[in-house]
Amino acid sequence: MLETAADQRASTRAVALAATVALVAHLAAWLRLESGATTSLLAVPVVYTLAVVAALLLAHLLAGRARIVANDAHRWLSAGFLVTGGLVLAQGIAVAAAVRGPVVTPIDGAVGLYLLSQAAMPVFVAGALVVPRRARWRWGVAAGFALALVVAVRAPAPLDLPRLVDPAGSVTPLVPGLLAGLLLAQVAALAGWLWRTGARASRTELWIGVGLLLMVLDLAVAMGSSRLPEAAWWSWAVLRIAQFAVPAVGLLADDRRLLRLLHHHEGRLEEQFGEELRPTAPSAAAVPSLGRDRLVDILGAQRFSPVFQPIWSLTTGEVVALEALVRFDFDPAAPPDRVLAGAGRLGLRVELELSVTARALATAAGLAAPIEVSVNVSPDTVVDDRFAALVEDHPRLIVEVTEHDVVEDYGRLREALEGLRAGGCRIAIDDAGAGFSTLRHIVRLEPDLIKLDRSLTRDVDADPMRRALARCLVDFADETGTVLVAEGVERIDELLALQELGAHAVQGYLLGRPVPLSDAAPAGDTLPAAVRAALHPHPVGRS
Repeated sequence: MLETAADQRASTRAVALAATVALVAHLAAWLRLESGATTSLLAVPVVYTLAVVAALLLAHLLAGRARIVANDAHRWLSAGFLVTGGLVLAQGIAVAAAVRGPVVTPIDGAVGLYLLSQAAMPVFVAGALVVPRRARWRWGVAAGFALALVVAVRAPAPLDLPRLVDPAGSVTPLVPGLLAGLLLAQVAALAGWLWRTGARASRTELWIGVGLLLMVLDLAVAMGSSRLPEAAWWSWAVLRIAQFAVPAVGLLADDRRLLRLLHHHEGRLEEQFGEELRPTAPSAAAVPSLGRDRLVDILGAQRFSPVFQPIWSLTTGEVVALEALVRFDFDPAAPPDRVLAGAGRLGLRVELELSVTARALATAAGLAAPIEVSVNVSPDTVVDDRFAALVEDHPRLIVEVTEHDVVEDYGRLREALEGLRAGGCRIAIDDAGAGFSTLRHIVRLEPDLIKLDRSLTRDVDADPMRRALARCLVDFADETGTVLVAEGVERIDELLALQELGAHAVQGYLLGRPVPLSDAAPAGDTLPAAVRAALHPHPVGRS
């Protein structure tokens, strides 16, 4: 659902091919063993094969997430697990090529490859933490480990490498020191990762942390054995598999849960909530006819005015932004969405949105304190060159993309949005959950903010379906580092439920109605006293 069917088939074929290569390589190497191999010895190729396949699967899953949510840290970790899996594959082949005795007998090359495989993840974690956007550095690190692999397997004769295993079959004194150093590096990598993710770690980040923790335990078991891996071999074997398999299975389970939930509601979402979006809208008979002449009159006479609604942070309890909305000045008043829809049918929507935005920005220029202001525009307006020129002197701006229809040219829209980002604007997707096309916008446009539609906010405290869908979008926002703003909060119980779910910010009549700028809550203003009192047992912010 988040990828095209062709992407999914190609990804599945790639994983299947990689797993097949790993299996064939192991079997080809182990067929060289003597026919009298013990049962323990026969378990070794199973261990290595499962570990390699799990590592490849984990790398594939992380690469898919990185591609969807544009997470550079996940790209580093995906490359790290891929490189580690390749080193484990080489280690298994080295064992198969050399072993002739009990499974506990160390092999110099295999021990070296084990140490090299344990050195990979700390380096890639450091890259994810320090230089996540340096793709060339990531490929350079991978190339460095590939070169080290070649040296470890086919060291030139003049290259006098230190021995890791003595003639008696025990590891040399050098190995415990190397293991201790690697253990410190692994612990530092795990600590750095946990520090980066913090209390708001996404499920993907938690599963990565689990894999890193199991790698630490793997090394701890190896340090307790003078013959690597000796009597602790079975514990070591389980950890060797688990450090890749556990996070991979966890990610697969998360994917299945999310896709099942989205699939369950995809066909019902608009049908169930569509009419609820306009519970107080005037009837069609009460709304004036919106012909071309009337719309031209609205544009020419500027018969509209901006109003501003505060957006409150649930972390600080303060006003962090104002959303600019529009009210049209004729009687009986027409809902803004009806006027904009009529303008769209007559080919005047872009002109109307440009005029409304210009009026809102001119009004917002009178703000006493700097604060972000958000404006609502359709994709057609975003790609119009006049819009970029209009907002270029307003860097503290949030551009909310409001269109529910299918976007034909996402490439052009993304290019326009990136230009706005370069000028200091942030991008939001409005009405998330009001239609499935908004979910497509979120995936394709990679916004900085997601505005949870009022159809999901309403009764979120009492309706399990709304609560489940809202939780999905909160989890998605956490996963992608996006700010989730819940719109349409009208009751304190809704606010408490959204706070519990982990929404980052809220707006709605409970907290402040759309009003002229002179009456709007100023930047840094705190939640109303009644709301603060109701929230007193529930500290502001997500635990």
